[in-house]
Amino acid sequence: MPPLSLTARLALLFALLTASLLIVVGIVLGRAVERHFDELDAHELSAKLTLVGNLVREAGAGTGAGQRLDAAFAGQDTVGLLLRAADGTLLHAIQPGAFTTAQLAGAPLGRSGETWQVAQRQFIGREAVLPPDDEGTALRAAVALDISHHAHFLHEVRHGLWLGISAAALAAALLGWLAAHRGLAPLRRM
Repeated sequence: MPPLSLTARLALLFALLTASLLIVVGIVLGRAVERHFDELDAHELSAKLTLVGNLVREAGAGTGAGQRLDAAFAGQDTVGLLLRAADGTLLHAIQPGAFTTAQLAGAPLGRSGETWQVAQRQFIGREAVLPPDDEGTALRAAVALDISHHAHFLHEVRHGLWLGISAAALAAALLGWLAAHRGLAPLRRM
C-alpha cells in the first residue's frame, strides 16, 4: 500500500483534531444538560416534600390531610406520594403506580434521590421524615416524579448532538483536504 499523500495526511490530521475537539464539547454539553435536569428534579422533589409537610402540619395526620393532599396534587399525574406513619403503616397514597412493589410494601427511599423504573416509565424519588405534629406523631413522606420526558429529551439531544458532531467532523475533513490541496498546489507544480 503506497503511503498517503501529504495532502491526505494533513487533511486526516485536521479532521482528527477537529473531531476530538467536537467530541469533548459534545460530552461537556451532554453532561451539563444532564446536571441541569438533575438539579431541576432535586428542586422539584424538595418543593413537593415541603408542600406535603406544610399540608400535613396544617391539617394533622387524619383524613383532613389526605383530602388536602388530594386537592394539592390534583392534575399532577407525574407525581406520586406515599404518606406513612412512623411504624410504616400506609396512611395515604397518590398515584401509587409510580412506586415499585417493594416501595409500596414499605421499603424506604433514599434522602438524596433514587431512580427506578415501573412499566417503561422512569421515576426519581426521595423520602423525608416530617417533623412531629402537636401529638408527637412523626410521619414519612415519599415523593416520586415521572422523569420519562427528561430521559426522552436527553436521548434526543444526545442523538442530535452526535449527528451534528459527525456531520461537522466530515465537513472539517473535507475542508481540511481542500485547504491542504490548494495550499500545497505550488509544491506539486515544482
